[in-house]
Amino acid sequence: MPKRFISGERTGNYNMKKCKTGEGLRILVIGAGMYVEYGTVMPALNELYRAGLVDTVSAAATSVSTIAELKKRMRRLRKMTGTDMEIAGFPQKGHDPLAYRKALSLERPDCAIVVVPDHLHYRIARDLINAGVHTLVVKPLCASVNEAKMLASLARNRSVYGAVEFHKRYDEANLKLKDIVGDGRLGDILYISVEYSQRRTVPIKAFRRWVGHTNIFQYLGVHYADIIYFATGARPVRALATGQKALLKRSGIDTYDSIQAVIEWSGPKGKKFISTILTNWIDPDTTSSMSDQKIKVIGTEGRYESDQKDRSVQIVTEKGGIEDVNPYFTKSYPLCGTGFKYFKGYGIESIRQFCEDALSIKSGASEPPDFAGKRPTFRDALVSTAIVEAVNLSLKKGSLWVKVRV
Repeated sequence: MPKRFISGERTGNYNMKKCKTGEGLRILVIGAGMYVEYGTVMPALNELYRAGLVDTVSAAATSVSTIAELKKRMRRLRKMTGTDMEIAGFPQKGHDPLAYRKALSLERPDCAIVVVPDHLHYRIARDLINAGVHTLVVKPLCASVNEAKMLASLARNRSVYGAVEFHKRYDEANLKLKDIVGDGRLGDILYISVEYSQRRTVPIKAFRRWVGHTNIFQYLGVHYADIIYFATGARPVRALATGQKALLKRSGIDTYDSIQAVIEWSGPKGKKFISTILTNWIDPDTTSSMSDQKIKVIGTEGRYESDQKDRSVQIVTEKGGIEDVNPYFTKSYPLCGTGFKYFKGYGIESIRQFCEDALSIKSGASEPPDFAGKRPTFRDALVSTAIVEAVNLSLKKGSLWVKVRV
């Protein structure tokens, strides 16, 4: 029987009633990259395991060496947090890009979290839904509306809960934006400006093997395409995009350094506004944070501005230099009186919400349709997917306006 926490304690202010051992979730994680390890997924599941909402975790990658490295990092995570959460890994030998199918048959998970390159989302999510497994997919859901619609339709027909891990919906800064737009304090929205960038190490090192299958808007800009839809309730009408290839092309990577997208929206009352989403992933690796992001919303009665890099927490060390810290995403904190740490933040909250929803379905308290309009479901993600598709098509057409087809 799992002890869950070595000192016999638990933490976490989860609203759901704690489960008895054997009644929690069996979870399969597909993928083992930086977002899985200390990024967010495993720290989140570790906290849910500690809280009693998760019973078992398995992970599927493409090679046994990747699984070995993940298990090594998990040992460090357990030592840091004081839990006894183990993971079963697939493949158990050699190389197998379809190892997740073996995990599905042997582990029989209640739900799965898909954390793989964009171009693999559709195939893997389809297999999970066909197996009756509730599925959370990291953004974007897909690169094409047809694929996204097929997943949404399949999930509905199979009575499976499908959601996208749009964690920025759980950031209090964006929830406050939704609040003030909703109560009319800004008046009619006129325009929205977003700047969002990351260090060049992301495409050059972390994603080098598959970065040619995506682009910076599809990977990063989609977050704010979703946030604008989430906060305003508006629908995208058309999009125009342009981009530049320079630094990455010189590094042997044929993808855009930067993409600038203009999107026209129609609000709930039919009033239109424009958003510009400026993205790049070639910031110097010496910049003080992994992500630099800002949003401004201008209305007839006011404005909203949020610098989501500058959270007013800065660390300066001889070894690490200057670091601007976002303490609200996924960070570890001392678990007082234990010598261990725990993780919290809106990244954790996003995964916690999905797991609580899946557990509610498992217990019979909820059904998948209950979450329509309340969560970033597959159906809800059609909007952001349609924007991604329109931006990509505009780039191919030499920056022409393209109708967004949801």
